Amino acid sequence: MSTVNKSSAVSNWTADKLPSLEGKTYIITGGNSGIGLEAARMLAKAGGDVVIACRNAEKGSAAQQALRTQAKGRVDLVQLDLSDLSSVRHAAEIVASRYTKIDALINNAGIMQTPELKSVDGYELQFATNHLGHFLWSGLLKPNVEAAKGRFVVVASLVHKWGRSTLTT
Repeated sequence: MSTVNKSSAVSNWTADKLPSLEGKTYIITGGNSGIGLEAARMLAKAGGDVVIACRNAEKGSAAQQALRTQAKGRVDLVQLDLSDLSSVRHAAEIVASRYTKIDALINNAGIMQTPELKSVDGYELQFATNHLGHFLWSGLLKPNVEAAKGRFVVVASLVHKWGRSTLTT
């Protein structure tokens, strides 16, 4: 059983403590709702240029308009369906052509508890969206992240804690 190192925990941090992010670019999958939207809001308010990459263009456009009212930086939108590898390739081409340097590629989008469905490429839908799509997306945009000496940020849930290991030691 592991314990949390309390001395490394961050406390009393709020988004208003972010430095100016002017001139930095952040790409967020699923940036149109939930945690992704909140991250986009914080980064845009601090002056960062934010790109929302999401499946639903209508919802993405609504989020983009809402963010622009508070943003100091640019807010862009790219349509991306992570479950469709051709969509991932197309969106990555668009992003790579517009943004030669990406300071952070935030892999946030995901789906959960879907019915047993297959992606257009024949993979189980949740696996395709949450893993394969982000893996390809990250690989295609890696040169742009490296050009900025940026970072990859992977957002995950705590759902794994509900599972039980079948491994024995």
